[in-house]
Parts: sequence; C-alpha cells; structure tokens
Amino acid sequence: MRSPILHVALSFVLGALPAFAGDLLVDQSAGAPAFATIQAAVNAASVGDRILIAPGLYPERVTITKGIELVGAGPSLTQVRPTQVNGGFINPAQPPITIQNLPAGQRLRISGMRCSSQHNGGVLPALPMLSALECQGRIELSDLVLDHSSYGWGAAPNQTGTLLVFNCAQVIADRVSTINSLQGNPTTGYQGRNGIAGAWVGNSRAWFNACQLRGKPGFEILPLIPTIPSGDGGAGVFVLNSEVELARTSAEGGIARYFADFGQPPAASGAGLQAVGSQVRLIGGSSSLLQGASAQPPGSGSQPGSISTAAVGVSLDAGSSLVRASDAAVLGGAGAGAQPAAPAFQLAPGSQQIDLARRLPSLALIPGTVPIGQPLTIDYQGEPGSVHLRALWVSSGLALPLPGIGGSLLLDPLTLVQALPVVLDGAGQAQVASGIPNNPNYLGLTLVEQSAQVAGFDIDLSAPAILNVRF
Repeated sequence: MRSPILHVALSFVLGALPAFAGDLLVDQSAGAPAFATIQAAVNAASVGDRILIAPGLYPERVTITKGIELVGAGPSLTQVRPTQVNGGFINPAQPPITIQNLPAGQRLRISGMRCSSQHNGGVLPALPMLSALECQGRIELSDLVLDHSSYGWGAAPNQTGTLLVFNCAQVIADRVSTINSLQGNPTTGYQGRNGIAGAWVGNSRAWFNACQLRGKPGFEILPLIPTIPSGDGGAGVFVLNSEVELARTSAEGGIARYFADFGQPPAASGAGLQAVGSQVRLIGGSSSLLQGASAQPPGSGSQPGSISTAAVGVSLDAGSSLVRASDAAVLGGAGAGAQPAAPAFQLAPGSQQIDLARRLPSLALIPGTVPIGQPLTIDYQGEPGSVHLRALWVSSGLALPLPGIGGSLLLDPLTLVQALPVVLDGAGQAQVASGIPNNPNYLGLTLVEQSAQVAGFDIDLSAPAILNVRF
C-alpha cells in the first residue's frame, strides 16, 4: 500500500514549522567555518540548532546541557572514542558522551554514530559509553552503537550500564545497540571485576524500540586469591524505580565464571532483565527476547578450569510489575555440564506478572535512516485483525499519558503529518510503503511514528519509532 499523502503532508507541515535555528558542521579536515571538534560546536550552538558531524574518528569526551541535535553520518562512519591516557587508563570522570541537566520543554537528539572505548592492552573503568543524567527534557537516541570494548574494573554488579539513564523524564531509544563482548585479561586476569548492564535505567521513563542490549560479562580472575570472587555478569537491562517499555528489543545478560577448585564462591551471570521497584511493559514484536546468560562448558573461558553459570530471563523484586504481550519471549539461560539451566522467571513475593492473551502493537521504519527521494517501509505488528491508528509527526512534543490506555502517547498535534488507519492481517502484520520527497528541506529531519491498536474493547499504544532523514 503506497502512501503519497506523506509527501503532501510533510510539505505542509515543514512549511508551517520554523526553520532550524542553525546548522553547524563538524569536519576535522574542512577548516573554518566548520568546527574541528564536536564539543566546540556544542559550545557554540544555541537551543534548536543542529550539528552535522562528518565521517571521522573524534577523540573527545562531549558534554551536552541544552536542546540541540547531533547527527552523525552513521555508526560505521562517525565515531566518538576518547584517547587513552596515563599508560592505558582512561580518565574515569566522563564517558564519550554525557547529556545532563536538559531543561524541561527542550528536546535533544543524537543519531548516526558510534561511541566506544579504546582497547590497547589497557583497562577502562566501568563507565557508560553514553550517559543521560538529571534531564527534564526529551532525549531521542537512534541509530547508535555503544561499544564498551575494553576491560572494566571497579563497578559493583549492575551499578551502571553501557547506556546509563538516571533521573530523566523521557528517553526514546530506537535502533540502539550496546556491545559488551570483551572479558577478562587472558594473561593475568583481574580480581572481582563485575560486568555492567547493557542499559541501566534509574528513576526515569524510557522506551526501547528495535534495540539490542547486551550485559557485559563478569571478568574471571586467576585463582591466586581464592577468597576474592570473580565478577558477576551484567544484566541486559537493569531497571530501578522506573517505567520502561521494550518493543522488538532483545536483551541478554553477560556471563560470569569462577574457579570452584580453588574455593572461590560462585559468580552470578546476568539476567536478560532485572527490575527493582519498576513497571515494565514488554511489547513483543520481531526479535523480542529477554534471555539470561547461558552457562558454557567448564574451562571454555580465558582461564582453564573456570566454571560459568546460567541466569534467569527476568528477575522482578517485590516492588516490580511486568506486563507481557503474548508474543514476547522470555528464556532462562541454558545449562552446560553440571551447571543447570535457569528458569525464565524469578519473581519475588509481592511482584506482579501479567501475561496478556493478545499481542501488543509494535512498528518499525525500514530503513530507519533514509536519504531524501528514497522509499521506506513502515512495518506494523500486533493482534491479528486489529486496527492500528497510525500517527506520524515531526518530533518535538512531550509524552501524554492517557488513562485507561496501555502505554503513553508522544503525539505532538502541532506537527502531525498523518493519522491514518491500518488493518493487520490474520498473521498480525501489515506494511505501508512510503518515502521521503526529493527536497533538500528534508535533510536531517527527524520523524516519529506511533500507533494505537484497537482490538475489541482493548486499546494499546506502541512504543515510538524514529525515522532519520540522512543529511
């Protein structure tokens, strides 16, 4: 089904919207007026400005405190990676990108880049690759790779994450991947190094759509000091006193190993999702899976003789609740050798789990980043035969909770582009073909789509999906 209305509606909306306050360019090789560093451009930018970042490796630590946009050329082309200092140790004070104190009513967007650590035989403190702290405005993260590729040290289990969100009113993550593959030093090991979560969300409201979140493995140590345990694995997602929705998202805990032959106590591998005092809505859809870390055969790690453990898919404490769609998969980690498999759920007394008999709505914009003049497909999934009321708008608004309806509507009626119905087939799917007009005014634009599913007497809202128009 083709949607030519999108072209007309976008032209109307963009004509009514004010232009970006300014576009700033970051290019290490271009010279003035382009900026050589991202931080210099951020410092010069005003609220509403957009910073376009050319391909390149930017050895910086960037701090952002105002509502601007950072738009890279894509995770494979634009990378923020601080340079190692002090003999291989990175200054533990700040990750590659820090967002903090974003005022209410302002919107910040980061898209199209990779944030990573540098590994060259050194050690990186257990820091996030991107952190959002004390923000009352709206944060949009899309088309990002967060790569914690160095050894870590110094963190208690699940006390931080490769993506860290704390005290934030509204965070939308679409197509964000956290990579946490590197384990302990294969030669000397590190003592008691705990893995960190793929995403750590505290005192916040967050939506995850089409994300891949991996907890960092615990780091095994040589059995030199048996009384010091190896590190625990990080959860795929750790949620503390927060409201979180996950759609089309996979989250897997990091593995942990220990040396039982030398008297070390067992180290715990990470759950797919660990919730403390939180409300979680597991929407489901394609690739939706929460899985605990699986055990591996003895001695399969970097140190012969190590033992690994399996972890639960979901762990809820007494103050947490989980609403799960019928197609949202949860798996415990598989066993290996004498290590048993883990159950899918670990529910503390007083926790609440609600398994719905219906599927919940989810959507994806394919591809999520598209050049002007190119087609795209909007993919809908949900309850078979249901009606989805789709709403597409230019991003700027805040969330609007609707009593009696599952989820929160992020619609900005001032920039509404479309509000059209789509009927899902017997398999619970529908696709709408559309595209972005071949007009330079659309370069770098962000669109957000969300749908309301009507199935009988039930009304449910999807998590939002973000469309980036490549600059």
